Amino acid sequence: METLLPVIVGGLIGLAGGIVGPPLAHWLSEGSSNKKKRAEKLEEMIGHLYAHEHWLGVVRSIRVYGAQDNNEQSPLPKAKAIAAIYFPQFIPALAGLSVVSHRYEIWMLEGAKKRLTGNIKELNDGHREAYQAYLDNQEQFLSTLREFAASEFR
Repeated sequence: METLLPVIVGGLIGLAGGIVGPPLAHWLSEGSSNKKKRAEKLEEMIGHLYAHEHWLGVVRSIRVYGAQDNNEQSPLPKAKAIAAIYFPQFIPALAGLSVVSHRYEIWMLEGAKKRLTGNIKELNDGHREAYQAYLDNQEQFLSTLREFAASEFR
């Protein structure tokens, strides 16, 4: 019996490893896959934030200066959708960015009215303040996202 005890214990360890091993490996692999997907979605959301800044420039050219409209849609809702699914902690920051973005768009509409009424001298009045508020908010949010990425994905 003494000679069989190590064989029995070894067999039980092997059996336990065979039963526990595959689910454990799957669980570890799934965690790694989810982390990779979240990293990709964060990258995509940040890309939409930069695309939104570009979109605002295009919209400004159209509204304030009369450039041809290309019917491009704002990418900010895409960033909001990603946040809603993967990063709900950033929804308030996106809401804040949306508010300053809308204020900047209101400035653009006022600029369009000035252009249409021939008030070209005052066309850019208030631009720096309106745009700077957007840039400050965007940079603060991007800084928060960089800190999050550094702690979450490194």
